[in-house]
Amino acid sequence: MLPETASGYDFDGSLPDSFKASKPIEKGKYLETLIHDLAKENKLRITRKEDGWKVIVIRDANGQIRIFTDGLNEVEDFKIAHLKKELGGLSKKRFPNRSLILSEIVANGETDDRGRIVSLMKATRDTTESLFATGPPPCLRVFNVVFWNGILFDRAYDEVHFVINRMTVGLKYIRPVEILNCGFDRAKEIVKERGWEGLVLYDRDFRITFRIDGKTTPERPWGSWKWKPTEEGDFFAVGCRMRDKDPAVIKDLIVCQIDPTNNRAFRCSHFGNLTKAERARFSTLPMRITKKNNAERWFNKPFVVYLEYDRRFRKSGKLENPQKGKDNDELLIREDKTPGECYAPQSYPEAEYLN
Repeated sequence: MLPETASGYDFDGSLPDSFKASKPIEKGKYLETLIHDLAKENKLRITRKEDGWKVIVIRDANGQIRIFTDGLNEVEDFKIAHLKKELGGLSKKRFPNRSLILSEIVANGETDDRGRIVSLMKATRDTTESLFATGPPPCLRVFNVVFWNGILFDRAYDEVHFVINRMTVGLKYIRPVEILNCGFDRAKEIVKERGWEGLVLYDRDFRITFRIDGKTTPERPWGSWKWKPTEEGDFFAVGCRMRDKDPAVIKDLIVCQIDPTNNRAFRCSHFGNLTKAERARFSTLPMRITKKNNAERWFNKPFVVYLEYDRRFRKSGKLENPQKGKDNDELLIREDKTPGECYAPQSYPEAEYLN
């Protein structure tokens, strides 16, 4: 099969064995001045990034709806029957045979609830019924079109979004990605105010790329950028986990904060983004084996570290994408603080407390 998006590629309605769509350029790998310049030229399109499960939706040559994860595993019907029914009810004009669209399964509501979506994607038939009994079924947010009626849909973003809007109008569970009609700075404020995951930004002339040759994920093309809010805080490293194949070397640090309601320490992350020198240094610290988990060690003297992160999971309080900080090559040790000062901003209903 062809390695890139060639205009002559004929899509037969079956998912290529190694289909990989390009992803937006990550925050920190572009200058925000670029985004502001696009806005001045009226070329910027701002969309909400919801925290769900990315999927590939196909209407095959026979008109059947098939939904696959980004890892090319087909999603069981009992999890998404309502989505397939609504898509299957569309006319061939609104959603032709031999078409492939990119979407995300998301919680049905204003607030992101990735935990619920993860539970759904891992659920059995029985547990799926229980999930649906405790809340509305999930929705599908459509954000791009790759093939349409058997032909590569090599169109600029504005035209892609027009087709998605026309396809989804009047549907209950299938919706277009949400576009924000405001400036970039205001959009960032909205993300923080409403607790969203972030934004995906587009040049109005952006065209998605993909690979189908089984080699590598396509390069992140110019014209699409991801933005997430960055949070920061002080945490204490109470202990560590050791490498399975080399138990004398640290695998990651167990970092915690204190619940402000009950003063109990809870796990926030297993932080493993350490240099070789840091692993060697931390591995020499005095520590003891825990009674309940031989793979974990407790430091005799826990220490405070500074971390940045995208956000916290709503129920557990654990960190999403923790990092040392953009200006720090090494983990920042806060010698001016003690573990007893590292309080979380709030309590979390499913926090994993230390025993």
